Amino acid sequence: MPQLNYNPDSIMPSEFMRRPGAVDAGDAGDATNVGVAAHYGNPLSEQRDLAAGSAVVDLSHRAVITITGPDRLRWIDSLTSQSV
Repeated sequence: MPQLNYNPDSIMPSEFMRRPGAVDAGDAGDATNVGVAAHYGNPLSEQRDLAAGSAVVDLSHRAVITITGPDRLRWIDSLTSQSV
C-alpha cells in the first residue's frame, strides 16, 4: 500500500497568510493545515460569509488525486458517500 510522506516543516505558507489578521491553522494543533489561514480574526463572521457564498477558502495545501479506469466511479462510490 502506498505511503503518504507528510512533513509540515517543508510546507510553503500560502500567500493568504500575508493578509492582516491571518491565523495559521497549524497553530490550532492541526498539522495537516500548516501554512494556511484558519481565519482572519473573526471566524464566526467568516463562516457565515462562506455559507452565504461570499467568501473563499484556500485549499492550496490539499493534494489532488486522479482515478482512472472504466470502473473508477463505482470504485470511488464504494469508498465514499456514494454520490460521486
